[in-house]
Amino acid sequence: MHTFDELQNMTDQRCKELVIDFVTYLPFRAVQFFQTSLSIASIPLLVYVVKKYIFGSTIHFNVKIIFIMYYLFAIGHALINTTMQIYQTIRSMLSQPCLAFPTRVEYETFNLCLATMTIGMVNRLFSHRIGHSCHRGQSTAISQDDEETRSDSHELTDGNRYKTSEHLQ
Repeated sequence: MHTFDELQNMTDQRCKELVIDFVTYLPFRAVQFFQTSLSIASIPLLVYVVKKYIFGSTIHFNVKIIFIMYYLFAIGHALINTTMQIYQTIRSMLSQPCLAFPTRVEYETFNLCLATMTIGMVNRLFSHRIGHSCHRGQSTAISQDDEETRSDSHELTDGNRYKTSEHLQ
């Protein structure tokens, strides 16, 4: 394994050998192609789910917002991943062998964006779970309050009925 500094300060001959070995390594290209294909295919599917099942549903607005945010993070993750994979593929095929690797700034930028999207998705899942639990708790409390209010009003009505019938006798 080479460090980033070793890759930046290599001789041209050693750099060409390393890049040719890396770029022509079949499992790397297969995984890169598979990952890029999945990312490209997921974008229209995610947009379809948002349009049909979230915008077209009757769920509460707050829950819709959480779902929309989650899917926007997922779409952003797929877009960034696709961009990064295509950029790396084109750069490794067209540039000089020693420039085939992304610079440190490019690498960090892509990975920070991916990490942000991943953290956003995990955060949305967590907040959805918390929101769902709070909503269920609130619904239970309201329904119990409603049942107590109804039972008190029935007792009052029954008591008034008895008082009325006593006055009549």
